[in-house]
Amino acid sequence: MVGELVRRPVDLIATFGPPPTQAAQAATTTIPIVMIGIGDAVRAGLVASLARPGGNITGNTILSPDLGGKRLQILREAIASVSRVAYLANPDNVSTMATLAEMKLAAASAGMTLIGVEVGSGTDFDDAFTAMLRERPDALLVSNDPLHQLHINWIIAFLVQHRCRGCSMQRRTWRRAA
Repeated sequence: MVGELVRRPVDLIATFGPPPTQAAQAATTTIPIVMIGIGDAVRAGLVASLARPGGNITGNTILSPDLGGKRLQILREAIASVSRVAYLANPDNVSTMATLAEMKLAAASAGMTLIGVEVGSGTDFDDAFTAMLRERPDALLVSNDPLHQLHINWIIAFLVQHRCRGCSMQRRTWRRAA
């Protein structure tokens, strides 16, 4: 799709998340790219630095990896008994994987267990849900990855279906919300 935009040409390309921004970066060095929803633009290789991005990419960053420990702290303050936390990460999104790594370190130092659940495509959700049922987390944190946000209703429907089962969650059939 980015190749088609470059051939037209367009005046600007707006992207959400690392994978689309990386695709745009690979397709053009001349058309301005405005990125949003990026966890760490430097670590993702999209810009040289936040102060001086260079190239044709600009936008914002949410510094998601640096906030992983804070998210766990707030979760523990909200739910004092939480000890096992699942985090939905996209293996194709460098920002969510960096957040997963940072959160694992923070969880260990807080006496918590962080369970990485990788979902890189819409077809991965069933396996991810099955893995979560096996792991029996107390809570789930969902990344801001565009794929995960696109399927947020399905994720919520799964959680609602299993919330009352607590630690005795068992594999059941779930359907994608329409």
